[in-house]
Amino acid sequence: MGHMKNLDIVLRNGGQEAVDAVNRMAADIEAMMPRWIPAGERLPDEYEVVMVGWAGRRDIGKGYLLNGKWHDPLVCKPDVNPPTHWMPLPEHPAK
Repeated sequence: MGHMKNLDIVLRNGGQEAVDAVNRMAADIEAMMPRWIPAGERLPDEYEVVMVGWAGRRDIGKGYLLNGKWHDPLVCKPDVNPPTHWMPLPEHPAK
């Protein structure tokens, strides 16, 4: 509640430029956040191992595309239940 009061004071004092700058920064931060990409929207490059998930399920795994079919890297054969979503793997931790 206090934040809204402060925002109102900033706006009444001509602080719209500051508010716009904060909104732009928030949009930039949101764009950098990893998100689940629907498989129907876009697919990863072939052989790129990515995190995969299925709508309505709580488990996740890893997978990659080969000839347009999802594969599980542990068994190296097509997945009978292709994932509905995917996202790039995070960077490896630094030493």
